[in-house]
Amino acid sequence: MPDGPPITWTDAKQIAWTIRVDSHAISLTNGTETIDLPRETWDRDLYLAATDSGVIIRFQGTRREAGFLLTREAAAPFLSLIGASQSPADSAGGPDKARLAARSWRRPQAASTAPSGRRPLIWPKVSPYSVFALIFASISFFPFVGIVFGLVSATLIVMFFKRVRQTESMRHGRVMVAIAGALLVWGTGLWAFSTWAWYQMQAGPWFPHGSFADAVIPPKWLNVAIFLGVILFSLSVHEAAHAITAWWLGDDLAHSQGRVTLNPLSHIDPFGTVLLPILLAASGAPVFGYARPVPVRLGGVRGYRRAHILISLAGPGSNLLMAAMAMSLLLAIACGVAIADPSANPGANPGTMDVGRVVVVAMEVVRRILLVNLFLAFFNMVPIPPLDGSWVMEHLYPRTLGPFYARIRPYGFMIFVGFYYFGAFKYLLAPVYQVTWAAYDLIGVYYALLW
Repeated sequence: MPDGPPITWTDAKQIAWTIRVDSHAISLTNGTETIDLPRETWDRDLYLAATDSGVIIRFQGTRREAGFLLTREAAAPFLSLIGASQSPADSAGGPDKARLAARSWRRPQAASTAPSGRRPLIWPKVSPYSVFALIFASISFFPFVGIVFGLVSATLIVMFFKRVRQTESMRHGRVMVAIAGALLVWGTGLWAFSTWAWYQMQAGPWFPHGSFADAVIPPKWLNVAIFLGVILFSLSVHEAAHAITAWWLGDDLAHSQGRVTLNPLSHIDPFGTVLLPILLAASGAPVFGYARPVPVRLGGVRGYRRAHILISLAGPGSNLLMAAMAMSLLLAIACGVAIADPSANPGANPGTMDVGRVVVVAMEVVRRILLVNLFLAFFNMVPIPPLDGSWVMEHLYPRTLGPFYARIRPYGFMIFVGFYYFGAFKYLLAPVYQVTWAAYDLIGVYYALLW
């Protein structure tokens, strides 16, 4: 590949960049920042697309990305230097086919001729049928009304297979539908059991109460262990959801780093997950923490803004799904105990005290999973970097909020420290706590109406 003279382009933020191309890498600099793309990463971090108004060229580095919309004449020298060429279909089939084919570019091969072993990058196709089938299946366990949600979910699953082409790019949708099907079976069974149980019980589902609850309450050390275990598990689910969604949408960087796993050791950040919560708890401040962020490199994925939004929403969405599953388990235990023990007090007799203690600890674990995951879902949607809500807002409004978030994102952690130092952190968390407890109370109101 021939080396060429430097090229100067201005990006969408009116920042001038100098681009240099040689046989090993592409280098961009704007005087204060530099983006280097080694040749072996071009298939992932360099995105080319032709549109009716010109050519889109986007570079994504480790901490910075730059995008340009250029005329074909302005882009031609760079495309020539990197060896990119339009598909031969451009010259055949008339102007309409040529215009469509011009959207697909042949990029140069990586320097190494050895196969990378990666699957080809896929357009991030997500069918609404699979998404909503999963949502309705996750709440199909509600007594009495759950059958309606279950029927809606089953209908959406059938529509997915009838109306959506079962192509390779839809394999992710099929996975989601399979999960929805499993949740639908669980939810329908629990709906039937809990609805029947309500007719059999005199006082509704059982929850720890009275002197029995005081007698079997878990010790403080066990409560702390339960809380820490639930936090680690919930954060692992959250980060794994980001990683697997990025992998499904064509970015395998997180997968290559072993982040598509529920193993907490792969997601723990020594400071954010361990040291920071301990320091905040010791000082009496509101306790929060964070896991190690999942790396995302969407330079080679078409529709990267949409893909980034989906990846950002996957974390809070997984926490809401976990909260729904915890709620269903809480209902299953409560109904099961009330049916097994007509007195609705499994520890009333000394012989059943140990069983009652196990039941209470199990319900406490599930209740913590419900509350922690509700909190994580709502907290991460706060639109302040580096939380997921800021990425959603940045890519939903790229022309207005995008430049603002791009400037303050490097200082996101300092913003949080500033909130804490000036005593404003409690005001930031107050709406999150209010929404979390409102959702939890809404569940309680639903139960109270049926008792």
